[in-house]
Amino acid sequence: MIRTFLLWTTFLILTALATHGQSAKKNYKIIGRNNALKATAIKRSDNFKYYLLIQNNNKTDSLLLGTEGNVWDHDTCYISQRQPVHSGQKEITVELSHSFSYSASHRSVVDSNYIFQIWNLSERIKTFNAIAFSSHEGTEPLPPVNIEEAGDTIVISDACAYNCVYSYDLAFAKNGQIIIDNLKIISDENECTGYYSEMKCKLPDHKEGIYSLTNGQYILLK
Repeated sequence: MIRTFLLWTTFLILTALATHGQSAKKNYKIIGRNNALKATAIKRSDNFKYYLLIQNNNKTDSLLLGTEGNVWDHDTCYISQRQPVHSGQKEITVELSHSFSYSASHRSVVDSNYIFQIWNLSERIKTFNAIAFSSHEGTEPLPPVNIEEAGDTIVISDACAYNCVYSYDLAFAKNGQIIIDNLKIISDENECTGYYSEMKCKLPDHKEGIYSLTNGQYILLK
């Protein structure tokens, strides 16, 4: 009787744990949080997109950060409130870093990115997006080459290499403007463009200069 009771109790506990595990299973992972701002950054596991969740009274607003990762990513995100420099606007900054590495036969990828964003929470819009650091390096397989030697066919496989890295500095002026300087193209070596025309090193997404908030977006002053 005691043995039956123990078996039944164990069965109930295991069933409860399994049910809890299924109900608690999430299709996202949290990569950053600011409790004071009631803001959470997540990455969905079904589409690998990044979202910013803002708690607003009894509802949660989901804002698409506008960048995608993949299953191999290592992600960190820092959310902070920006000092109010524009009347009546509540702004936060989102600093997203993600990197991943992948290796297979004749193909390897090592990617790292640092993305800086400013969000106007009053209007739920992204006013600035900058990839201040981008590193993309790896190898790609080349089409195999067949060589006839002594009546035998020898297949030679090779790979091309690429290394694309740039960075720049971001700073805030007292009047709320954004200053971008110290732009560096650290490396733009790419052997693969001769074989894969679409595989070009990405140019920096912003130019050096002063960016001012104009019609809801930070625009480079001329």
